[in-house]
Amino acid sequence: MAFWSQLPRELQLQIFEELIYDSERRPEHHVLAKCASVCRSWQDEFEPEVFKKLCLSQSCLPKFRSIVGGTKKYRLEYIRHLWLRVRLNKYNCKVCQKAEDAKTIRKNCITFTNAVWNLLKILSTWDSEQEPQTSRGIPYGLELEMSVHSPSDNEHVFRPLCLADHCPYTNWHNLIRDDAEIVRLHDELSTLHDPPHGWTNGSHAIPNPSGSTSGNPSGRDRLLGTTPLDFNFSSVPHQCGPGSSRKRTLPVVPLVRSFTVRRSTFRGFSPRVLFRLLHESFKEITELRLEKWMELYADQQAEYRQEFQRLLHVHGLPKSLKELYLVEESSTALHPSDTSSGRSALGFQLARHSRGLEKLSISWNTDAAGFFQEYFRDRWDAASPISRARAPWADLTALTLTCSKLQPGDSSVRKPQRELLRAACVAARLMPRLELLEIWNCGDDSAALFEFDMREDKSKPPVITWMTTWQSRFTAKDRVFECWRKLARERDPEGREPDVNVFTIALPSEERQSKWGLRLFLSEQILHLKSSEQITWEKESTEA
Repeated sequence: MAFWSQLPRELQLQIFEELIYDSERRPEHHVLAKCASVCRSWQDEFEPEVFKKLCLSQSCLPKFRSIVGGTKKYRLEYIRHLWLRVRLNKYNCKVCQKAEDAKTIRKNCITFTNAVWNLLKILSTWDSEQEPQTSRGIPYGLELEMSVHSPSDNEHVFRPLCLADHCPYTNWHNLIRDDAEIVRLHDELSTLHDPPHGWTNGSHAIPNPSGSTSGNPSGRDRLLGTTPLDFNFSSVPHQCGPGSSRKRTLPVVPLVRSFTVRRSTFRGFSPRVLFRLLHESFKEITELRLEKWMELYADQQAEYRQEFQRLLHVHGLPKSLKELYLVEESSTALHPSDTSSGRSALGFQLARHSRGLEKLSISWNTDAAGFFQEYFRDRWDAASPISRARAPWADLTALTLTCSKLQPGDSSVRKPQRELLRAACVAARLMPRLELLEIWNCGDDSAALFEFDMREDKSKPPVITWMTTWQSRFTAKDRVFECWRKLARERDPEGREPDVNVFTIALPSEERQSKWGLRLFLSEQILHLKSSEQITWEKESTEA
């Protein structure tokens, strides 16, 4: 019998690869953690894989601190993705259809604050000045994902499967597609009979005894939160001693390079929380992905946008930030009133403060018309070169925006579309490195996409696309595309004429009604990969 040390290194690596592959197929068996405890050489080989992806709740943090603390803090370098799932207190049927009272709101904020603070304190122990311990040449930095929910959120009126502990894409132990599990979870809902919560043999009608949407008798507050979560440090020990009035500063965590909140997180936090994290803690962040659900009522959403806009104006975005992906999610079941006001003003501020970005995607938070509003009155001047020093978006390579103007209609509708595309082109001239610009809209039984694409092999000319689900009056030779042709010729190394494609697509009715029905036609990844997979899974589970 050959000893491990006698095996050729090539064979050892093959065995390691097979064990890693087996752990991916059967994550619930914790194969890698067991392998890491065999011997020191196996520990060095498997620890980076064990710590690569972690999913923790606040109850896990004391154990996590002991595992990565002190002389073991080098393990923090192994983490590529850390998901903090903050669990709030459970609630019962006596309150499930009532708004949260002040005491509950305060408790939730304290729970949220303690969890975030304790995790940041642990991650802050890593020193960027120390000599890297990783031996695989992987640059340090992790993606921090954060979500907040109560275990009761999928036990009452609303039953979002994405909050179930064993639902696919809920944690890192079940990211592998299991169609049988998808069907099983959906079957449970399809036969659910719970009349007090609006479920009758699988059919759901949101209970609303008062018949009014001004109050909240239907449980929406419990899922989305009566108010956005905010920091409350009342139970966090103060470094300046008890009773100190000095404002607490969040721990600096240079290890965090990406911060993510996915659409599976229904309960959001205030803009104050976000901007404090960005400017106090995440000093070296390069990517922010915020897929936020709208506030429950129009006045709350307007207040959120105003606060976000104010903080953006005062603080701006971190200079280290290179990629920003914003999504504003909504649902007719959760948002009975119109919450669209204030988008133009926010778009204007985002345009002003996105100058240092390389990639920017904004879906539904604002409208492209608001983002480009400074450029509507400008005129195209093909003879005026834009130097890099003068360019407001000197490094921007990809820009994706939604626009409500892209919808079918007569000349009164087409005129604003022409004005928008022209303004976007004027702005694009101030983006010398731009490779991709997408403006799109989907929902209300129609969808449209405008795309300016220079990412292809340089052996091919640039591509301009206008795609709609209706018979558009625009043609490939339409004047609306002339400024884009000029831009393409100017940017193309050989000055070639771009390919202009204008066509109609046959999108299924359910996709035209969905705000995400066009997402697979977009070149840029506007949603987190797991969020996109979740949408597909939700659709397939319904069809199943």
